[in-house]
Amino acid sequence: MTSTNQKKNWSLDTVAEIVGDLLCFDLILEIKRKMKNEEAKAYLGSFLRILAPVYVHEIANALDRLGIVSKDKLLEPTISKRINAERQLSAHKVIVNSNEATKAIEEMGISFARKVYDINIIAKNGILYDLNFESQVSPVEDFDFWNYLFCLPHTMLTAAFSTLSPDFSLQEIYDKSSSKLDTIAIQLDEVLSFSRYSYSAQKLFQHTVHLETLDKILILYRYRMITSINVLSKYLPNFQVTMGKRQIADMSLFLDKYRALIITIMGDELCQLDSSFANQIKIDIKNFIVDSSFFSLNRKLRNNLHYETTNILTEEERYIIRQNQMTYLSIFENSFRANLFIDIDKECEIMTGFSNAFRTSGMTKEELDRYYYFYYIKYRITGKL
Repeated sequence: MTSTNQKKNWSLDTVAEIVGDLLCFDLILEIKRKMKNEEAKAYLGSFLRILAPVYVHEIANALDRLGIVSKDKLLEPTISKRINAERQLSAHKVIVNSNEATKAIEEMGISFARKVYDINIIAKNGILYDLNFESQVSPVEDFDFWNYLFCLPHTMLTAAFSTLSPDFSLQEIYDKSSSKLDTIAIQLDEVLSFSRYSYSAQKLFQHTVHLETLDKILILYRYRMITSINVLSKYLPNFQVTMGKRQIADMSLFLDKYRALIITIMGDELCQLDSSFANQIKIDIKNFIVDSSFFSLNRKLRNNLHYETTNILTEEERYIIRQNQMTYLSIFENSFRANLFIDIDKECEIMTGFSNAFRTSGMTKEELDRYYYFYYIKYRITGKL
């Protein structure tokens, strides 16, 4: 156990920060449970997969540090190791020159020089929303692990409410929010009703001869992370949870902290690149982020994730952070999209149907590769394998 003096370092502000973060995460997960569209649910799930290992790791460390509960009791060692690995991969790993990215390219057979249908894209109305490269680098194979990890925030919330004994219950919060969550779920089901297509990495970048391989890897891996925050912010901001006169959680502040994390991640990626593409992004950031206080303020907000001390920011500071966060992420989003070519033509639709038919056929990849042209012609003629 740690000393009583150490426990006093955990202020009421930090307790409120933890409870608010856990509740926002769990409310987004509750929205996901209410959604019907599988592609939309997968998109929201990818958003949560970056956050879950970060929050669980940091809160477990904070509880351990203050002697409330040891990390080994809260998380089995094998689970703790896996959580830390996922946290490193999503929030701390510089992906552009990593072994994980190289391995994923080899496994997927990605070619930037030849037109082969080597990636999946998720699109709607000609706009790209996601690619499957990120999920290849960090595959969702252990569903039990992710279900466990997604459920931990609710378990922690239940324990917190039991310990703090407020004059309202956790269930009351969910009951009060249920109607609003239903509305958001319906909106997201409609907005995120994407279609998945087989596509070519060569075609995706065919109009961007100046991009280097590392630039393309950055876009393939970080595209969804950059763009999804803007998509989801249209439906999740200004969603506050109050009980009486007491504010329990604020979704817009939660998303500000998530943006702060993304900006830190992308800053680390940029530091490893010296291409014309990356250098132009650096120039744009320098030209458009003119408030010199932004990066230190953004770091202060990001550091609240450690739950050691909570940096209290003024309304003016929050405004500076939010406005510049939007500008920073827009620079990346615009740079990414300006270098992509999306064209769902007849060939793309045929190859998508061919890939879907293969997935449902029970055929092995080895068998398909051996008789590829026979099966391809058969599908073109009959629509079946």
